[in-house]
Amino acid sequence: MRATDGLQTTINLGPVHRDDQAFSLQLSLGMSLPVPSQDEHLPDQIEAFVHQAGLQIQRRLFRALIEKADQELVLQNRRGKAGAGIQRRGTRPFTFKTTFGEVTVQRSRISHKHDGTIEVPSARAWETSHQLHITRNLRDAVCDQFSDRSAGESRAEVCRDAGDEDLLGLSTIIDIVHQAPTAWPGRHVRDRIPRSSSVRVPQPLPEGGGAATGPRRWRGRG
Repeated sequence: MRATDGLQTTINLGPVHRDDQAFSLQLSLGMSLPVPSQDEHLPDQIEAFVHQAGLQIQRRLFRALIEKADQELVLQNRRGKAGAGIQRRGTRPFTFKTTFGEVTVQRSRISHKHDGTIEVPSARAWETSHQLHITRNLRDAVCDQFSDRSAGESRAEVCRDAGDEDLLGLSTIIDIVHQAPTAWPGRHVRDRIPRSSSVRVPQPLPEGGGAATGPRRWRGRG
């Protein structure tokens, strides 16, 4: 990916609305970039600017839609346990690792008036861990890269595509690939992992692609 120095973007994102079974929102983009030199590098340079702007838009859209879905889930659970209701307890930041980079969102916490227990509804419904969640698409991208590259090359390519050089650590790449035979039927990439690797092998993902339950923690930058 060529350098995108000088790129300036202004993204205005309106509120997300619920209309029956659809989410809707309005987005506007302002973009300014240096005029590239008229040579053989021009198409590649413009491609890099467009790609970078696209990554910024995707991250903003993802955050807005995830937070709206989180709010909708709280509304669905407003009766609480035994129909006694709930009380909102603010929000907590949560990190997603995606194909377009790292995105931190705010997720709602609630307490149940019936027994006083506190939970994050979306953590239970979406089967995410306590610290961060690596999306299925990003896991797939890692395995696709690993099919004909080393772990280091795979990491570099995935991070470059996402515009985030620290998106995943090498140990996390290996963790993901260790799971591939079970989590992604038909993917035979585990044999490419060096036998000398001392990286912990986590439990396979459950059916449906969600994060495994329990205290397992992913090393996002390990």
